[in-house]
Amino acid sequence: WFAFGSSIAGIIGGLFLSFLADTRRFQHSLKALILISYVICLFATIWFELSVRTSFFNRPILPSNAITIGLSTAFAGLFSAAPTTLIYEALAEIMFPLPESLSASILVQWFNVTGLVLLFI
Repeated sequence: WFAFGSSIAGIIGGLFLSFLADTRRFQHSLKALILISYVICLFATIWFELSVRTSFFNRPILPSNAITIGLSTAFAGLFSAAPTTLIYEALAEIMFPLPESLSASILVQWFNVTGLVLLFI
């Protein structure tokens, strides 16, 4: 259920962040929004790591229960999947003379190769 909640949070975050990036205030700050989102994802991942038992410590460093672990995974999923739409848009702007379908297919291919490499690690 944690992965399901993380995926749903990522979808909702992607919709919200893309709507926020299209507002007039944040129109030319795609890189800043992507970076802020990934920094918050890093903090949520650190929160998760400190809330579970590891091979180094028998007890978690932070007090934890199912709710805090669920919240940390939801925040990590929210802020790791949310900037994906902004990355697609930034890549389409970088490769402007070429069609958007080419930049999107290159990005999807890169995600697939990365996933395949991580699958065998």
